[in-house]
Amino acid sequence: MDLGNPDPSKATKTQFEDLARLIENDYIIKDRASLLRLRRSLGHLRKFFNNSFISVVTFNAVEEYKAHRKMGGAANATINREIAALKRAFNLGKTAGSVFVVPAIGMLQERNQRTGFFEREEYDALLSHLPQDIRPVIEMAYCTGWRIDSEILTR
Repeated sequence: MDLGNPDPSKATKTQFEDLARLIENDYIIKDRASLLRLRRSLGHLRKFFNNSFISVVTFNAVEEYKAHRKMGGAANATINREIAALKRAFNLGKTAGSVFVVPAIGMLQERNQRTGFFEREEYDALLSHLPQDIRPVIEMAYCTGWRIDSEILTR
């Protein structure tokens, strides 16, 4: 396979599924822990782009995809993970010579900053009222900013 010279005639025959296989194989080869997340992303992308030729995956089509996912209730962060997979798939396709043009794909703004932090005085006051066996968990959460249920208690 000639990785340096994309063949425009081959690119016109490339389907979305070809790119999906490329990125999935890339994740498998690199032992990426996020393979399951990628497969979820590809599932949504497959439903929308079906088995289209990649020539229909244009800037406008990606914008329609974003709107479709937003109307379905997906969060911006979720959509961004899916779009990131699409970008990576296109770039792998370009490297492999099966994609000639990578569409401009913009990301959505994410507004999922963590909220609910205590000021030091509030933290000290709370800590003094807690049972001794709970304090280490709260201290860890305060020092690291980690979520108690999903990031501290799971360890």
